Amino acid sequence: MDPMTRLTAARRRTDALTAARRLIVDRGIEAASVRNVAEEAGMSAGSLRHIFPSHDDLFIALLEDAEATTRARIAEVDRRTLAAREAGRSVDFRQVALELLMQIEPFGGGGGTGGTRSELLAQLAVLTANPGNGRLARIRRQTGEAIDGLCADVVRGLAAASGVSVDVAAGALELRLLVDGIALRALENPDFGEADASRILAGALDRLAPRR
Repeated sequence: MDPMTRLTAARRRTDALTAARRLIVDRGIEAASVRNVAEEAGMSAGSLRHIFPSHDDLFIALLEDAEATTRARIAEVDRRTLAAREAGRSVDFRQVALELLMQIEPFGGGGGTGGTRSELLAQLAVLTANPGNGRLARIRRQTGEAIDGLCADVVRGLAAASGVSVDVAAGALELRLLVDGIALRALENPDFGEADASRILAGALDRLAPRR
């Protein structure tokens, strides 16, 4: 496959996922039929079937795309942190921890941090509409485990940077519940913004490992 063909295929895949996400958010999960998604994406139903052979494949791609994007944002924070250390600049791990946690909150778009409310709404709609789907359940479990791991890493790093003893398991669970609660609050209240979430998470980090 030549580079231009690969680029076109990748673009059509992105267009299809964007269309599906928009339909789910605007009209509900039932609106994300093959015909509707294809029409919204400006392609034929046959072309969409070529990209995603089944409805499940489309929904799974939506979840995998969101997870990959989140991982990329987290990796970028790690990259900047490592670059700062290698350059001999001081790094405030508390600030790094806050930035890492904010990558999984829905305040992206318009210069904000993390994903977007629309992306999260689409993910929740897909998962709740297909609770018995084993493939979707596997992705949900993997995503949850990744978030749990991030929270545990944050607590361990915070404890090491602060020189205090912290119950990692309890601290990680507290952060995970807080992260989930913030995401749901952002969905139900458009006025709840990034600054609110950042302030709440910063307070939680200070409670877990008080400044000395």
